[in-house]
Amino acid sequence: MEEKTVANEILFRDVAALLQEGYQVTIPVRGQSMRPFLAGGRDKVTLKRCTPDELSPGVVVLVREGRCGRVVLHRIVSRQANQLTLQGDGNARSAETADVREVLGVAVAFIRKGRLYKASGIAWRTYSFCRRVWMKVRGMSA
Repeated sequence: MEEKTVANEILFRDVAALLQEGYQVTIPVRGQSMRPFLAGGRDKVTLKRCTPDELSPGVVVLVREGRCGRVVLHRIVSRQANQLTLQGDGNARSAETADVREVLGVAVAFIRKGRLYKASGIAWRTYSFCRRVWMKVRGMSA
């Protein structure tokens, strides 16, 4: 099968449309901000449309950041009303903020090193717990 590269603005426009129609969408992970659990060029994430009630700390979301319009796949580290603080698992000191309306979708599964992990499953919840502990040890947001 031939691989094809699509510009991010086209890809995420189409992903957002499919999610709004109720489809689940699987996309490749790009970048290294979610390491060590997810690596660009190796892993994939499956997303679904979500409601604001599903957006709580620990959940991985695809968000279009309001400030610069870039799209990131990061974990919610805190929520104050409709304001989310997001951080990639591999981002040592940086965090983003986003409004709940900027969330395109929520992760329901991850394909890591070719193996499927459901976001609600024990293995992924263990990864998430380890991440929170690691960030606290390093003195960062949980």
